[in-house]
Amino acid sequence: MQTKEDIVFPDYPNSLLGAISSVLRHYGVQDTHATLPELDRALQNGPRNVVFMIFDGLGVDMLEHDLAPDDFFR
Repeated sequence: MQTKEDIVFPDYPNSLLGAISSVLRHYGVQDTHATLPELDRALQNGPRNVVFMIFDGLGVDMLEHDLAPDDFFR
């Protein structure tokens, strides 16, 4: 049984919404949500293409259980 200390709560200021907003602003789309400053800095280098892969809803428990210790996605 999980205890309160075991639960990983969402980090809303650094969420997928911020990442999406950063990419939208990079391409000139108006958006009202906060962006991710680190991603904004990376996009300032003017990449020609942006590949945006979203892995959401996987859960930390699933990743820790199913991925090898040296897996790329750890």
